[in-house]
Amino acid sequence: MLSMPTPLPALGICLEEYEYPYPVQFLPISTDLQPVTMAYMDIPPSAEPNGKTVVLIYGKAFGCYYFRNVIEALTGAGYRVVAPDQIGWGKSPKPDIHYSFQLLAANTAALLDHLGVGRVAVLGHSTGGMTAARFTLMNPDRVTTWSWRIRSAWSTTGPASRRSPRKRCMTTNCTGPTRPRSGATSRRISCIPTRRSGSRWPTSWSG
Repeated sequence: MLSMPTPLPALGICLEEYEYPYPVQFLPISTDLQPVTMAYMDIPPSAEPNGKTVVLIYGKAFGCYYFRNVIEALTGAGYRVVAPDQIGWGKSPKPDIHYSFQLLAANTAALLDHLGVGRVAVLGHSTGGMTAARFTLMNPDRVTTWSWRIRSAWSTTGPASRRSPRKRCMTTNCTGPTRPRSGATSRRISCIPTRRSGSRWPTSWSG
């Protein structure tokens, strides 16, 4: 007789029982006149700091936890990494409000202001690329480079997915800070291999 699999524990609406790869902090903000707290990870460089910061914005139905390998590669190359859980996702609350890319971008800017971070490179995955583009349009002088990844090259393991890691080197649509709509060009960015799947992760961009 086959034994029944052990049921997975419930995680909670804010993933209370799911451990993120780096410490999670919370920023009190107000949205649609509701007080909420925005979860985020702020990870310092693990190698010689290069003085640059990268903001990671994930796709729909996920959280910043799935950037684990990307964070490891970037911090190992000297970058500071800021990875927020947008309001409505991950460890952040899920209030009944009007959601928009404008709101998510504004919350991201508020987080960076709170952390005292000025100019940043912005990397968005899937629908997170729309937030990255909106952030760039709203803060053109703040963004050194933005990158929109449509096809995932990183592991999608985590509470929202059980798919296998894809093995694909990253190419991206990039632009400078002032023309994200009309100035896009396809280019390959600097990469390094990861241990998990043989995929490659970004270590630098040309601004």
